[in-house]
Amino acid sequence: MVGALAPAKAFYFAEGTCRPGFDPYICIQNPASNKASVKITYMLGDGTTREQSLSVAGNSRATAVVKDILGEHDDAAHDFSAKVETTSATGIIAERPMYFAYKGVWTGGHDVVGAPAPASSFYFAEGTCRPDFAPYICVQNPGATPANVTVTYMLGDGGSKNQQVTVAPNSRYTIDVKQVLGEGNDAAHDFSAKVDAAGGARVVAERPMYFNYYSTTKWSLTAVGDTNLGGDMSPILAANGYAYPWSALGDMMRSTTLTFTNLECTLSYVGSAIPGKSFTFRGDPAVLPFLRDQGGVDVVSQANNHSRDYGGQSLVDCLSYLDANGIKHCGAGVDYASAHAPAYLDANGLRIAFLAYDDIAYSGWYAGAGYPGDCNPAEIGQMAADIRTAKTNADFVVVSFHWGTERKYTPDASQTSYGHYAIDCGADLVLGHHPHVVQGFEIYKGKFMANSLGNFVFSPGSDSGHYTVITRLDMDSRGLLGATIRPVYISNGRPQLMAGSSGNSWISQVAGMSQALGTPVRVGDNVMNIP
Repeated sequence: MVGALAPAKAFYFAEGTCRPGFDPYICIQNPASNKASVKITYMLGDGTTREQSLSVAGNSRATAVVKDILGEHDDAAHDFSAKVETTSATGIIAERPMYFAYKGVWTGGHDVVGAPAPASSFYFAEGTCRPDFAPYICVQNPGATPANVTVTYMLGDGGSKNQQVTVAPNSRYTIDVKQVLGEGNDAAHDFSAKVDAAGGARVVAERPMYFNYYSTTKWSLTAVGDTNLGGDMSPILAANGYAYPWSALGDMMRSTTLTFTNLECTLSYVGSAIPGKSFTFRGDPAVLPFLRDQGGVDVVSQANNHSRDYGGQSLVDCLSYLDANGIKHCGAGVDYASAHAPAYLDANGLRIAFLAYDDIAYSGWYAGAGYPGDCNPAEIGQMAADIRTAKTNADFVVVSFHWGTERKYTPDASQTSYGHYAIDCGADLVLGHHPHVVQGFEIYKGKFMANSLGNFVFSPGSDSGHYTVITRLDMDSRGLLGATIRPVYISNGRPQLMAGSSGNSWISQVAGMSQALGTPVRVGDNVMNIP
């Protein structure tokens, strides 16, 4: 928006509405030292008018909340044009910002400086009737007699079309351009426009356009469950090398735009095991280049019940080693603020935010002021704020949870509650882990929820823990395009694809658990697809 070149005695606005989903304001600047007396005349879509008077202090501004004057209703009487004029010697500047949830779906806002005077003609270079665009032309007639107006549409294919309308005195008229030109995804539905008033009439015209514009960029994510590179895995890695866990599935993991796992251990050379804890996992930070290069892992969750197994300094150490190796992390930090900060990654030009929360925390696990730890999902207000921040700064938000009951194949009520809440707050994807077995996949409000991705690089403590999955998610900026889930068996700590009847049998079980959650799936040739 270009600012006004100078104060003026009056400004005119053709567009404005107090229908539900719209919040219009008129902002008035008084750059002079003396008080300005201002009158706003609202010219309504039903032919009636309303007036409002206000004072604007010198070197100050005032905001008129239009709905406080006109109320709110879904009819022409609540569409308005406006004339903002000073009744004193002081010149003013006026703007009309309007925020909206167009049809309850497309959110945004626009802001214009008013026209300093009516005119016989207005020109608009931009306009389109392509899908997901809703263009209008609003014409204000501040005169005392009807104005006959011709709109000439100059189309992108060289054609043209004319439209005639009559605008009542002290009123406005709204043209829904798609009612004139139709809709199509081609140059014939791009337009410029000229608005002409006949017979010496003078009008004001605006061209608001609402849109649901989004990037068509596609990206993909490999999502896998618990990766433990310490504890019982340490002797396996020592015997087989740090590249060993990724030797069967690394190519598949590296084939996607991004890869995520839950890092179910700390990687550090310092600290002592937490007394009284049954399982404590610490590994050698030297594994990280292999996690990154052979496993293709770009981002990990550290919000789990093993992140502080060797104390706070070990966790801080682990985060530093991840940073040094270019692996993003989420869900834990050196203090409360850093633990709740999203990890941001690039995916073919889209910005993806990752957050993580730990519902299985051991005593003293959660981060605080100056205290290293992870994030508590029970702080639902903070979670909502985290997701809002991530949504503001990214195109797509992934939320990871460490939750549920070990070796249980169905999600707990708390899992469902937290996952749905995250999506209600704006999350685009939910990834769960901790039960050490796979649970069914769910679609909630069109968003994908993995209740438990099971184990991945792990030395399972049960037969059931050897059976897991590798999940590929294909997406664009608006959400899931499709999910491909393949059966995996963990042998000697190394995940590998299952084939034949055993693979089909296992993936069919996963499909059954997903169908029990209402998820439509397709199974065939050792693969489960959603949708």
